[in-house]
Amino acid sequence: MSSNTHESKPRSILVMLATGKQGSSVVRALANANALAAAASQPHPWYILAQTRNPPSSPKAGSIFGLPGVHAVKGLPTNPAALFSAANLPKDTPLPIWGVFSVQQSADNPKSMPGEIFESKKLADAAKEHGVKHFVYSSVQFGGMEGRKTHVPHFESKREIEEYIEKTHSTLPTTILRPVTFMDQLCLAELAHANSHAKPPSDFASRLTRHIFFTQLKPGKRLQFIAVSDIGVMAAIVFAHPEVYINPLREGTYLDSNGRFKDVDLAGDELSGKDMADVWREVFANNHTGYDREFKAQSFVMPFLSKLVGRGMKEVRLMFEFFNEPGFNTDIPALRVIHPKLKDFQTFLKQEVLLEGSVDIS
Repeated sequence: MSSNTHESKPRSILVMLATGKQGSSVVRALANANALAAAASQPHPWYILAQTRNPPSSPKAGSIFGLPGVHAVKGLPTNPAALFSAANLPKDTPLPIWGVFSVQQSADNPKSMPGEIFESKKLADAAKEHGVKHFVYSSVQFGGMEGRKTHVPHFESKREIEEYIEKTHSTLPTTILRPVTFMDQLCLAELAHANSHAKPPSDFASRLTRHIFFTQLKPGKRLQFIAVSDIGVMAAIVFAHPEVYINPLREGTYLDSNGRFKDVDLAGDELSGKDMADVWREVFANNHTGYDREFKAQSFVMPFLSKLVGRGMKEVRLMFEFFNEPGFNTDIPALRVIHPKLKDFQTFLKQEVLLEGSVDIS
């Protein structure tokens, strides 16, 4: 992955929710570019401003705050303007801030989706005011329904945010990332175990999530998934190549002839419920975790509960209605040309749950 190594001074990138799933993946990918540059006796291309509510007094082993070029910035997503103030930034921050990675809590936002929308709009406002040269917003893939409602609330909130930036800040150089469903959602407990080296968990919610996907997808329907780590890699690629991922100025704006910013669809695999179960059993068949017992035929409690949740919770039901028809439509082979190490589900489980080999994010 190339970067702006021709620059003698690193470019400052503000990464929102830096300790969250997407934010930390972006921080790690940018820091990896710094490490590769240092190994080649080149200066760091990125000065990474990692937004967090509570910066650590001393970085722990494995923490993003110990990675090359990463600097904690204390602040709240509800007040993004303060994050651009020199008084709140490390003294050696290269100013002005060159790039922003925008991601917000959605359904899990303390103020629900209105909170997500408010924070996103305010961040775009601040980015425009402070002359940001590359604004990267993590949205969602609409499965070809760009002009029609999906009826999924946490998808439509992102559509509202996109439309606001297009209408209000068309002169803000912007790229929209469009990830599909996260592979990570299928194994949150197992990922937590892999990262903490604790006793393998028996996590009810994690198993229930898998079974909801297994039971609520129509037989044979293949749904697209992306590893969150690959969102980080693609964000770093996008930041490194603004000439490719920002539309050229057209009539004074960065919108194309359809009134849209440049966007990038993100998916790494396409799986039916049966595919998920088969890959899961294959990956965990010969190790000590016991995870391969997940989809045994004699288990009936989880399938029953997952059907109950899938049909009883409105947002879950609406989401699976979209998953089943139309679903996502990312061109995965085309994305793999840009990012050859894009993970399929099997590779994701082996690298990020079983920790087989190194997780290469270059």
